[in-house]
Amino acid sequence: MNGIDYRQFYDEIFDAINEGVMIVDSNGIIRKVNAAMGRMTGYSESELLGKPCSILDCDACEQLRSESNHKWCRLFEKKKVTGKHCMITRNNGSYLPMLKNATILKGRNGSVVGALEIYTDISKLTEKEFKIQELLQLLTRDNGYHGLVGQSRAMQDVFQVVEKAAQSEATILISGESGTGKEL
Repeated sequence: MNGIDYRQFYDEIFDAINEGVMIVDSNGIIRKVNAAMGRMTGYSESELLGKPCSILDCDACEQLRSESNHKWCRLFEKKKVTGKHCMITRNNGSYLPMLKNATILKGRNGSVVGALEIYTDISKLTEKEFKIQELLQLLTRDNGYHGLVGQSRAMQDVFQVVEKAAQSEATILISGESGTGKEL
């Protein structure tokens, strides 16, 4: 293509990817990582290269290894992992929720030479899911009233007024600041 050897750009392309990318050989030894993998894990490239991929202490990988009959990792039997939620351990001991996709790599003769693993940081999504669960718990607690939340005497009075108004045929006008939950 226009006389350009694109192989010279592979490292730059590899490091431009925002997801963490790791290549392991058929024994699980890390052979290549991109810059994003380093940022996510806190490990430098030199701390990862030549080490077993188990250095990341991925909970999903532990499960795949324990289910494997023939290889050290079940990925090499399954050939592909898609959308697997997992938790890895960073070099400082903290945990990072990830979404993992992986596939085996074959050489020219068709033999398995390793695997490509792609990790997406889902920590922000996980935080939002936890917050949603907290809010749902608040809404379903016994001290609320049909989605309205409040324990103060004033809110208890509002709940009583609402109960009485619901039994009436009268038209009710509810007014208040935007975002205060009038629709509830």
